[in-house]
Amino acid sequence: MKKPFYLFILLLLILNSTEGVCQNIHINSRFEKISVQKDTSFVKEITIIIKKSDEQIYYPIFYDTELEKVSDIQLFVKKGKKFKQVAIKNIHEEDVELDYITSKKIKSVKIPLDFETKLTYTVKCNELMYFSSLHFFSNNRIDLLKYQVIVPEKFEFIHNTIYKDSLSLYAIDSSKIANNSTQWNIKVVPKKSRARSVAILWNL
Repeated sequence: MKKPFYLFILLLLILNSTEGVCQNIHINSRFEKISVQKDTSFVKEITIIIKKSDEQIYYPIFYDTELEKVSDIQLFVKKGKKFKQVAIKNIHEEDVELDYITSKKIKSVKIPLDFETKLTYTVKCNELMYFSSLHFFSNNRIDLLKYQVIVPEKFEFIHNTIYKDSLSLYAIDSSKIANNSTQWNIKVVPKKSRARSVAILWNL
């Protein structure tokens, strides 16, 4: 078990050091619905609302080709009070060049100018170990960060939040839903730093 654990720590460090570099992205809200599957895989459905900007920005989606599959990337712009879907003209994909891991890639999605934008996509991963922390930090400004974690009955969700007193908003609750699963709802106003996360342990 030591090798996969060390690999996870390595991937976490990569994400912390690369995501959002050299861009000033102001995110209105980020919502992740994470569904843990009985076979120990998990699915993340991610929705990001990006404030309008007059500077061209590219939203980065980092993933590991050996463990994760990114799909259903969709883009919407706000016209009036509603978001309307628009075609994605270009998604640029390239390798993250690291000597010690070769399967890391980044998809860069071009965000339309002068519109509030909604970006949605899905990430599937076959290894539950790679869902072992939730980030309460960002290299970009995020006004509101929300997680919804759905856990089947066979798992126990144990969490320990680090530095929660430094967050201006932190709320967590849970409720039973269909099939004896538990739904955890987490809401925070994250800090623009790298020092806050919630650690998660799983008991099978």
